[in-house]
Amino acid sequence: MGSGAQSKLADASAADLAGAYGELPSEAKTKLQEALQLLQAPCLACRSASGEIVKLPVTKDSTYKDLAAALREKLPETKTQVIQFFVSTDTSMDEYKTLGDQGFDDAGLASAEFSYTASELSYGEKISQEEATPLLDEATNSVASLPVHAAEIKELINLKTPPQCIRLAMEGVACLLEKPRKSWEDLTKMLDEEDFMTSMQSFLTKEVPLEALVELQWYMKHPDLQKDELERVSRCAASLQSMVNIACSMTLIKKRAAAPAAAAPLERRSLLEA
Repeated sequence: MGSGAQSKLADASAADLAGAYGELPSEAKTKLQEALQLLQAPCLACRSASGEIVKLPVTKDSTYKDLAAALREKLPETKTQVIQFFVSTDTSMDEYKTLGDQGFDDAGLASAEFSYTASELSYGEKISQEEATPLLDEATNSVASLPVHAAEIKELINLKTPPQCIRLAMEGVACLLEKPRKSWEDLTKMLDEEDFMTSMQSFLTKEVPLEALVELQWYMKHPDLQKDELERVSRCAASLQSMVNIACSMTLIKKRAAAPAAAAPLERRSLLEA
């Protein structure tokens, strides 16, 4: 698409565009709406220590998850790295608040400049196979205490507008299974697959891919996705989220047992020096 066409789209109002996608299937409509939002969004400058500036489309409603996804799309090498953003030299971005909640409006974001670091995921201290075995056994046994019934999954599928915590939990499941997760429709398709639970249980014996393992750290630490909090909304969603956490924990245990030493950090990208 040429810059002139992009400019016209960016300047168009929601009312102007409504007729353009009114008859589209819901999934296609969602994708078009997301593309238009990106065209209209301000671009936030993120600078590395080497002086490299990356422009990321954001809004005041964006969170760390959105910024990290945008950076990983621009710089594929960061897909397997832990990213941290800094809103100023000595203040890191709160990963679970929107940029608006952290004092930025759309106009301010267009003129702001963040910094970021990207480092290798630490697996933790090396352990022996003898130490790893009981930890893996405990994790495997804990899955048995997380029964997920077909009727409960069906209840999730039938939700038209799920609570945000349920959507986030299912995004984490989709990340683990490397499934599309742009929309709730994507997530319900995943849940409705015949081999869904078989795929989830397969991670008792295989490792989580590094790219997913890195991205899932955000979901695992999310305050709204802790088991006690999530169970108040949906026991099924809480059980599936716990299975994601267990799969990641088992992978980390295996990495710790296999590594000759704790993982060394990569050279960090930073803008901490003014």
